[in-house]
Amino acid sequence: MYRMYAAGVTKWQKHIGQTHRDVSGWVRQIAFDAMTNHRFVTHDRLVQETEFSSGHGVIVNFGTQPHAIPDGPVLPSQAYVTFRFAAVGQRNHSQPVVPLQPR
Repeated sequence: MYRMYAAGVTKWQKHIGQTHRDVSGWVRQIAFDAMTNHRFVTHDRLVQETEFSSGHGVIVNFGTQPHAIPDGPVLPSQAYVTFRFAAVGQRNHSQPVVPLQPR
């Protein structure tokens, strides 16, 4: 969701478009799910994880340093990875990791 005035539309148009292309398919999968858990993975709160009732989830790194996910890939700075629970305590992570920055 974006909220801006007309002057901001031009400034952020490419970024909004890329975000839409990157996440729209995944958002359609979780659109009606309940958020079942959200946690700060790191003490500085720059890496965050959110889980949904369907078993889908996302880990986002807002920081400037990579973060190693214990059961998954190394998450570069300014990137996110989605996952789905395969079994209790086991996650299948999406590939590739998606950058937060516009391309």
